Amino acid sequence: MNMFLKILSKLGYKAVINTQIEVYNKFKKQYPEVSENDLLNLLIVSRTVTPVRLPGVSFLEEKTHYQPILDNPNKTLEHVIWAIAKYEYFESEYAHARIQKHKMPDWFLGEMKQKIQDYIKKMIKKV
Repeated sequence: MNMFLKILSKLGYKAVINTQIEVYNKFKKQYPEVSENDLLNLLIVSRTVTPVRLPGVSFLEEKTHYQPILDNPNKTLEHVIWAIAKYEYFESEYAHARIQKHKMPDWFLGEMKQKIQDYIKKMIKKV
């Protein structure tokens, strides 16, 4: 298990989550008149238009992944950040390749998903 924790720590899920919360807070201050749903959409769109993307992941692949979330008028900050983390660490082609390369077992992936979700909840309480 120690090897798996080293791999995951290199992926930096806490940094991704913290960055998304920082960007959300920045947007919220910058656009106080914008609805929560529009702020969350802005957060998602900012993630897809960044020039830094996962290796081998196209803009179209990201846009396709995030479209259902953009279309959901009842999303929350927690849902959006979880969708970003889940995609980057478990669902993208890049994530699948890393999971296969390191032969991460399902039980470990389940534990890591829970750990990430718990961290998201903890950090959102501070918003």
